[in-house]
Amino acid sequence: MRASQTITINPEVTALATQVAANLMKTYDTNASTALENNEVAAAQIDAYKALGRVFVPTQFDIAGYGAVLDANTDGKVTQYDLQKVAERYIGLWTGIHGTVKTETVKRAVKRTEE
Repeated sequence: MRASQTITINPEVTALATQVAANLMKTYDTNASTALENNEVAAAQIDAYKALGRVFVPTQFDIAGYGAVLDANTDGKVTQYDLQKVAERYIGLWTGIHGTVKTETVKRAVKRTEE
């Protein structure tokens, strides 16, 4: 029998993970259903590879696997809660290695075209 473990999450990590999850849902939950469907998971997966400079066309198997990774509570749905828990894990790993949480504001310029 395993001894119970208590995991303490840094409040800065939780705050940042909450913000990341909200931004991901805003970006990918295009039908505002509060859960990502397969096509929305696929879009997130394609963008993740694009950020690495790679072109990737996921199969249904790839999408299901990526969805399973994102579904932190294994209820068959990818929700903002799930994305927050995944973000907490990876941001927590970062802070474990680097010691601090760094945030920065990124401003994007929007080009307007004349009509």
